[in-house]
Amino acid sequence: MIDNTPRILLHYSDIEKVRDTLAAALAFHAHRDEMNAQVHLAAKCRFSPLTSELTAALERMNKWLKPEEEAEDE
Repeated sequence: MIDNTPRILLHYSDIEKVRDTLAAALAFHAHRDEMNAQVHLAAKCRFSPLTSELTAALERMNKWLKPEEEAEDE
């Protein structure tokens, strides 16, 4: 079977930048959701779908990078 999947060269620092950007976006949107809950005197903060998606994406990125970071620590 021939694999015609295009190959993309990514540097580890580029992936870290994406992860840091995701973390910043998550922090911003989570804070916005919490402030919105306070404004409306909500008993509980309900996070927006965007915040949930950013959380999932950041967790996925951290899982991808974890083996690399463990190898660097050794």
